[in-house]
Parts: sequence; C-alpha cells; structure tokens
Amino acid sequence: MKELKEGDLCRIVMITPHSLEELCKEEALANGAGQAVVKPGKVEVTAPIETAYRLCLYSRFASRILLELASINAGDKKSFYDQAIEIPWEDEIPEGSTIAVDCRIHSTRNTELINSMFAAQLLKDSICDRMRNKTGKRPSVDIRLPDIRVSLTIRQTQCSIAIDFSGEPLHKRGYRKKMTAAPLKENLAAAILARGGWQKAAAEGALFLDPMCGSGTFAIEAAMMAAGIAPGINRKFFGFLRWQKHRAALWQSLREQAKAEATANLKKIGPITAVEIDEAAYETAKANIEAAGLTDHIRLIHKDVFTLNPEDFFSADQIKKASNFGFIAVNPPYGERISDVRAAE
Repeated sequence: MKELKEGDLCRIVMITPHSLEELCKEEALANGAGQAVVKPGKVEVTAPIETAYRLCLYSRFASRILLELASINAGDKKSFYDQAIEIPWEDEIPEGSTIAVDCRIHSTRNTELINSMFAAQLLKDSICDRMRNKTGKRPSVDIRLPDIRVSLTIRQTQCSIAIDFSGEPLHKRGYRKKMTAAPLKENLAAAILARGGWQKAAAEGALFLDPMCGSGTFAIEAAMMAAGIAPGINRKFFGFLRWQKHRAALWQSLREQAKAEATANLKKIGPITAVEIDEAAYETAKANIEAAGLTDHIRLIHKDVFTLNPEDFFSADQIKKASNFGFIAVNPPYGERISDVRAAE
C-alpha cells in the first residue's frame, strides 16, 4: 500500500451550498490550502491531507469534503469500467469494510452514463471486482451507514471519483438532538451570520438576540463562531476514520487542539439570548443548546418576544459594555412551510 507522506499534496473537493463557494474558499485557504479554485457548487483544493482533516473539523459552510482519487474521461460504460477498475481500491478500502457509492450527474451529455443509479452500480462493480481480484474478498454494500462512502460526479464525459471524507453531510454538527418543523440547516445559519458580519460584531462585544429561535440554531452557531469552536467537534463519525490510509495520530492531535481552543475561547463569548414562545420549540432549543455544551453561554427565554423589553434580554451592565451595539438574527415562521399565513401574522 502506498503510504501518504507528510507534505504530499492531495486533490480535495469542498462541495458547497449554492452561493457559498467564496466563503468555503476562504476556509480552505485559512486551513492550509496552497491553491483553491472556485467552481459552481464546489471549491477544488490542492493541499496536504491535514487540510482535508481540518476542513472536516473546522468548515462551517461546506456540505461535504471529498478526497479525489481519479478523474477519468468516459462516454460509455466499458471505457468507464475499464478505467475505474485500474484504481488501486485495495489501498483505499480495508478488507472486510462495507461501502456505498453516491452518484451525482450534472450533465446528461454523456452518451451512456446518464442514469445515476446505473453509473453508481457500475462503479460499485468495478470496486468489488478489483478488491476480489487483489484480496480474494469483495466488500459488502451498506447504503445507510457504510465504512467507506465513494462519490462519483459526472459532468458530460468527465467522471470524478472520490472518497467522501465527511460521512454524513457536514451541516450535521452532532448537537441537534431534537428538531422543530422546517429547521434551518446549520451551515446555512452560519453563512447568514457570516454574511451579516457577526464575526466582526462578536469580536467587538456585540449583544446577540434571536427573538424567535425555534430549535436554537442561530444562537448555537453564533456562540460557536464567537468562540471559534470547531463545528465538527461534537461529531462521532467522519468518512475517513475507516479509510485505509487514515492518519489516526494526526487526527487525534487536531481534535485535541480544537477541544483546547474551545475551552479557552468560551470565556470570550459575549451575551447571547434566544427567545421562543412555543413550549415544544423551547424544549427543543434547550436540549440542543445543552448538547452543544453552551447552556452556560446562551440565555434561553420562554416568553412572547412582543411582551419583553430590552432589559429582559440583557442587563443594563451588558448593554453598557456593548455600547448599545446589538446583532439580531431571526428566521420567523411565515406561513409557507409551517403553520399558516394567518397564524404567522
């Protein structure tokens, strides 16, 4: 098996939500990328494997982190299979592992690979055939919780094949123990806060208020951003943990560093308040804030926001220290996905 050496450069792909490519590029450069190229829906990164680990741990905005193994040009199934089976899968997938293949097709101009299920099955067959030929055993398939998730992306005849380092999507931070109706994805909430200038405001001691907090996502993401807490710190699993070339000591070192940073920086968080009128939503927010380890840093109020005064949110001393500078983030119910228009009014 070819080992990864320190300093070896890898091709890393950050899959991004629409319009968040530039935010993800900034994260890539901040976490050791030597090169980061923005394309629609993704950022292509050239960097050491440590950067891929750091992005899984620290990226607030990306959906997935992929380690590209090969980019092949194939317009028919035979050409695709013949090239895919040449990838040394035995160097990437440990014996006895389970696998799953996800396929995304962004263009149907490929002559034969125009069906995502067919293309995924073809890649799965090439992996299993290669592994059986090299090791005598073929991996089993587990669509729900595989040890190794393989990603196939097809644009016209260009096919990118990668190991999904994320496992589950990165917006699943691990703190959301309960959910309300129509919850805001965590990475989208973080992006809204970033675009609104929360990081700068937090550094200047701004007060933070979410008057209709729902499951508490804005308040939790605001606290984590203010303290520089790695958003992946609470996750139990990443897709690279069972990868054949996983560097466990490096990953453990990065996690310990992130934990130390979180402990030190929590003391720097300014006043953060979340308000919720609905009892079920309030209990949901309470459970999520506790799971995030932020019970002592987010003040949660169970009342109707329209019956409260500023002094109910923050003390006079807090307002004085913040120079009356506040930041409000809210995702109000508006009668489209939850409740109805009359209730929203």
